[in-house]
Amino acid sequence: MLPMHQLHTTTVSEAQVAGESLQSQRLPALIQSLFQPPPTGLIALLRGPDLVLSLATFAAGLYALKGHRVLLVDAGNSTDPYIVSRLALAARQEPRSVLSRIHIIRTFTVHQLAALAFRRLERCIRDRAPGLVILSGATSLFADANVPFKEASWLLREIAAEIRRQAEAGLKVLVTAADPPAASGRTRLHLPWLDVASRSIRVDPSTSSGQAPSTGLRRAQSSRSGQGLMFRRE
Repeated sequence: MLPMHQLHTTTVSEAQVAGESLQSQRLPALIQSLFQPPPTGLIALLRGPDLVLSLATFAAGLYALKGHRVLLVDAGNSTDPYIVSRLALAARQEPRSVLSRIHIIRTFTVHQLAALAFRRLERCIRDRAPGLVILSGATSLFADANVPFKEASWLLREIAAEIRRQAEAGLKVLVTAADPPAASGRTRLHLPWLDVASRSIRVDPSTSSGQAPSTGLRRAQSSRSGQGLMFRRE
């Protein structure tokens, strides 16, 4: 596990594009709204296109800016410290200081993620005492065709149940889940997380008319529009 200020990445172009979308003033309020109320003992789910993985880093930056520690579990190989650096500079804070409050754990297989959830996460939380735990890319590894579907489904539900157990003990968790490719045949991987989430927001690209696509939004109750994005509570 490394502090984010020791993490290096060469994926700059995509992050810069995402960073432009992250400048919408509505996004901080959106992410904060996932946790109010209650302030603790909560799982919030943010799902949609790949941009939600950048939003995980963005959320980590928001909390670190306030002086809180954040534990970021990166299961989507998407964490970009440049997003946090830009937030820190915009807030006139030293980027290295903000980045040092974010600790990252990378997992590269479903079994590594399961081992973390069942055997290591509680200890990491106890040692780091984070104000927020973020699981970024919560479905990404499970879309891999090399993992049998039945095994992937079972593991995903067990991990979600374990995270819910820890949240019930007072943990505040943000889960971000990118839509699996349609070709994977696993487009409903988000359902175990939807089952355990206290609240959920669906992110979709907005259309030219400013209306959000209807697909996957049957339970929508309210919406927020950002720069080319639509946010809907589920």
